[in-house]
Amino acid sequence: MLVSGPPISATALMKPGAYASQTCAILTGGAPYCWGANYSAQVGDGTVADRPAATPVAYLSAGVTEIVGGGDHTCALTSAAAVKCWGSRRFGQVGDGTWGFSAVPVYVGNPLPLNPIRTFIPALHSTQ
Repeated sequence: MLVSGPPISATALMKPGAYASQTCAILTGGAPYCWGANYSAQVGDGTVADRPAATPVAYLSAGVTEIVGGGDHTCALTSAAAVKCWGSRRFGQVGDGTWGFSAVPVYVGNPLPLNPIRTFIPALHSTQ
């Protein structure tokens, strides 16, 4: 199915991780939008419905400077140096100490190393 609509103007695209099934972009002003498979809530819109078109990430309307996706989860770094993640918690990927999945972004626990989301261990976790 071809989805048409107005083009989005992005300042950055998601840094893809291994086996990422979603894609994200950061719009001017830092608003993240994601689309693609959403079976583990990795799009971050509060649902588990697949999204064939760019969809705003819930509770993150501005201030995102980087966004990365991995196996069934997504993480964002904000201009305030906070890390928020959403999606699968099967292996603790979201980083808030709970299991299951988070359909919306949650703060990753502290303390965090400098530059916490730069690369990926294939398919499972975001890491330094």
